[in-house]
Amino acid sequence: MALNVSATDQQPPLAAASAPVLPMTQPRSAPAAGTAPSATLTAATAPVLPPPTAQAQPAPAPVLPVPTPAPTPAQAQASNATPPALATHVRDVRPEATIHPKRKHVARHKTAAAEELASLDVPPLSPVTRDALRRSDAWASNEAATVDGATDGRVIFTFGETMPTIVCAPLRVCDIELQPGEKVLGVPNVGDNVRWDISPSHSGTGADAQTHVIVKPHEVGLDTNMVISTDRRTYHLRLVSDVANYVSDVAFSYPSDDKKAWDAEISAVDAKKSDVVARLPPLSADKLDFNFKITVTAGSPQWKPVRVFDDGAHTYIQMPKDMAATEAPVLVLLDSSGHEQLVNYRLSGDYFVIDRVIDSAALEAGVGRSRDRVDIRRSLCTKRSFFGRCKN
Repeated sequence: MALNVSATDQQPPLAAASAPVLPMTQPRSAPAAGTAPSATLTAATAPVLPPPTAQAQPAPAPVLPVPTPAPTPAQAQASNATPPALATHVRDVRPEATIHPKRKHVARHKTAAAEELASLDVPPLSPVTRDALRRSDAWASNEAATVDGATDGRVIFTFGETMPTIVCAPLRVCDIELQPGEKVLGVPNVGDNVRWDISPSHSGTGADAQTHVIVKPHEVGLDTNMVISTDRRTYHLRLVSDVANYVSDVAFSYPSDDKKAWDAEISAVDAKKSDVVARLPPLSADKLDFNFKITVTAGSPQWKPVRVFDDGAHTYIQMPKDMAATEAPVLVLLDSSGHEQLVNYRLSGDYFVIDRVIDSAALEAGVGRSRDRVDIRRSLCTKRSFFGRCKN
């Protein structure tokens, strides 16, 4: 006789050692239209399994700490040292929009180099060295440096203001013009002489001969520097290779040479002035009177006049050239009684020029025992030579 077991009837608990008893299922009726079949198993369809028998788990073994070896003195010193990138690089904290593009590129390049060297054992730099680096970077990235352009396509840098950046590209050549007449002393020194070709070229002849330095990169993205030593100066340049951009012709202006040219011109004018004994008014030889007697009356002056003469309107007293290295005397006039009188005169070259004709005068310098004096007196002359000298 069959027994009907509903889905709600509770099954008696199974013994731990007995096999599971599967309940008898009743036939399922078809689901109503529009109703999705349930995916959940009911108690009548799901097998009832006995709970697993609990077994005692062994206690886990205790984990002992692994002893850490003591650091060596070198490792302890390295751990306390400042990383090289922090010790040698100071990041620019200005807003990104206010930093010059050239300075940005330099900063990125220095940051990459500092990160590359961070793993190396580089000692920290001293304050003096960091100050020298700061000054060198300020000069190399001088934002106030002037760059001019010529009508023939040359880009002209002012020499000494900054480190010019020469941008070139593969399959292109860039020309660096030196000053006409300037000679290169030896092969230019390049930081990367494998991926950069540096060759000389020349133009002009004689005084217009000009040396050119031709640069050509092999790859894109190169960044190095070059030093060119000549008989006049030393060029410090930065070389950068780009994909397509390049500067075909680079030249320089030299403000220091302009100053030297002006100094030379002024020196030449001064030399011409020194060749002129004195700028005297036009003189007529037939009116010159050299009939003056020069007598040393005190001391032994080194500035004794060479000659004295007049042209009928002025009196000229020519002094020796070495008077410039000694104390210049004072000129006074002497009246008929020998008393001294002041007179206006001027110094023109090596001459004392008096704007009148005199008969007696004196030149004096010093006081006391160091007093020097020279008397000048006109003498009567009855016969003169062709040049006006007295032949009495």
